[in-house]
Amino acid sequence: MASYRGIKKETVLEAIDGSVGIVLTVAHRLNCSWDTARSLINRWAETKKAFSAETEKILDLAEGQVFKAVKEGDISTAKWVLSKKGRQRGYEDTPTIRLDSTDPLNINFSGENSINKDELVKASNVELGKGDGE
Repeated sequence: MASYRGIKKETVLEAIDGSVGIVLTVAHRLNCSWDTARSLINRWAETKKAFSAETEKILDLAEGQVFKAVKEGDISTAKWVLSKKGRQRGYEDTPTIRLDSTDPLNINFSGENSINKDELVKASNVELGKGDGE
């Protein structure tokens, strides 16, 4: 593998071009490790910008395919788009709870497949307080 030293900015820019934002592709083109490629990408403002642009290109291509599928009447893709980009209109798979106060939020779990208290206690970012039924 090539060492970090001696690899010029222009060489890194050439390796980034067409990589679609995949560090391993850049590493292979530079004949260096993934870590070295990542360091070289981040070494210069110009290479950082070029790598970011490559990542955006692949996202644009993917979005284009998604929207093409929606235009062609693919209902499952349309639902997926609504769940991701239509949240402000109420389309979402998982409801988001927004609290406007510092009052505690009480949630009651019930049903056959509901989470039990022991599982909840083990979960991260969960704080149990005293409530009704304890």
